[in-house]
Amino acid sequence: MTRKPATPDEKGEALEFLLFSGRYDEVVERTAAAPSPSDMPEAIGALALSGRLDEARSAFSGFVRESPDVEARTRARFFLVAGFCHAGQQAQAMRMVRASLADLPHTTGRTRFWIWQGLALARYFEGRFDRARAAGRRALSTAMQASFSYARVLSLDLLAHILAHRGEVHAGLRLLSQAASLAQRLGYRDNEVTLRTSAVVLEAEYLVVDVETAIERVESAVATPEVSYFTRRNGLIVLATLCAVRGDAARATSALDEARKIALPGSDRRGKTRWFIARALATAVARGSEAARSLFEEARAAADGQLPLLAELGFVEAFFYGSDELRKRMPAIAKQTRLARAELAADHIAGRRLPDPAATEDGFARALLMATTGTTEHRLGLLIEKRCLGLIPRAMELEPGRRLILFDDHLIGEEHGTVVAGPAPSGPSRRVLLALGGGYRSRPALANEVWGLGRYDPVRHSAVINTAMSRLRSALPTAEWVVTDDDGYHLAAGVELVALGAEVVATESVPPPPGEDEPIVEKLRRDGPCSTADIASALKVSASSALRILRRMTEDGRIERTGSGRATRYRLVDP
Repeated sequence: MTRKPATPDEKGEALEFLLFSGRYDEVVERTAAAPSPSDMPEAIGALALSGRLDEARSAFSGFVRESPDVEARTRARFFLVAGFCHAGQQAQAMRMVRASLADLPHTTGRTRFWIWQGLALARYFEGRFDRARAAGRRALSTAMQASFSYARVLSLDLLAHILAHRGEVHAGLRLLSQAASLAQRLGYRDNEVTLRTSAVVLEAEYLVVDVETAIERVESAVATPEVSYFTRRNGLIVLATLCAVRGDAARATSALDEARKIALPGSDRRGKTRWFIARALATAVARGSEAARSLFEEARAAADGQLPLLAELGFVEAFFYGSDELRKRMPAIAKQTRLARAELAADHIAGRRLPDPAATEDGFARALLMATTGTTEHRLGLLIEKRCLGLIPRAMELEPGRRLILFDDHLIGEEHGTVVAGPAPSGPSRRVLLALGGGYRSRPALANEVWGLGRYDPVRHSAVINTAMSRLRSALPTAEWVVTDDDGYHLAAGVELVALGAEVVATESVPPPPGEDEPIVEKLRRDGPCSTADIASALKVSASSALRILRRMTEDGRIERTGSGRATRYRLVDP
């Protein structure tokens, strides 16, 4: 005998309603004592989807032995399939699906829906997206033939994500909108909220809207109490990626911390892997490719051979790290999954011609293409316009660091993943910045270099210099990045200036910025020989900035270099 799904008005809130709203603890609590046979599928589902797979499997074994209801047994098996899929146990999921397929000739329309939907879900998590779409369409057709409205909601939801991953982003979003509207008509408020939130997350993941709007919408959506476990987790992971791309390292870290509380506990392998991928991306943006190397390896280990996760990882890795090993395996992943991002990553890692950014519906892929194609000036202009400031160092083929970038009418400030852009200083202030980009400048040197004054008169000229410096500091992302000494100015330790279309003239004739060498001298005197990394960590600057200072001090004869390669050390020269 088939069972008509309960509506939210029956028995308070129906178990099925609570289950698909992600309220697993409530389902477990209501069925903990002595669940009726009709409630067992939802009880098993709540256990499976909350990561308690051993309990779910045990409950299912007993239920199958006792229940003659094929529809209830098939529905329970579907929920267990979903739990196995989220836990990354694809082999177990497919065994369950095959058991259900064996019952297919003997089932009614609603039971057939659970079978086809289970197959579609298993193929989706298996990474066989063409097969998942075919099974998903059969599930939707079966649901419509059986007038099974709630099943239509589930089918539309899954098909929407399949289409989006295949590159048909707008078509996928339309299906999600249809699913949400149908859930609303059926009275499933929590499901409607989750579906609309899922649409917001999908829009953000594929940057259908601009990055700042996407961040605002996702932050609002994940704060909604009715949102399901999986949707909130996905939203926070996407939020971390968006914030990294926007150039907001602090918010990216905060989102990752929040997602960690949801993504890592239990047996949800998909959540763990996606969290690792987002952390690797945020690290690559903030600290560079090498710093992210171990994180990409950690993400690959967490994926444990699952194709869709390897495809997602490969897409990020291709643009933010890359390796010979990735070049070998990415074509096979793209061929098996037929995912749009996997195919793009395979082309990129192989050095093949990439599509015009305007030709892809995937806004995030479009941003990465903008950071890798065309001239540097063209790349920067597009990234500033789209507010994807975190990608600017990559567009300039620079490792993340602590720098100022002067570009046309923009001054970009970058500090290891935190990137801001504002109007560039003009007139004398701009020329002062260019001068300081070459090193320390005394006031007489600035008077000569910026204003063409052959003789510096403190009484007459100090006010002019002070005004220019004040205007320069107001244009900087951090005023402290210009340091004042008794007789001149310099950029703060570790800050470099990159000026596109303008010449930065280095100077060797003036003394080094006071205070830049002394911390190094003190560390070497206290700790003995140190590596470049030791010095960079002590000064809180990039390795390249520390190396620049160490080379100059070596040339000055204050320190000497010993060893080579990773064994290179610097020590004080004996007086």
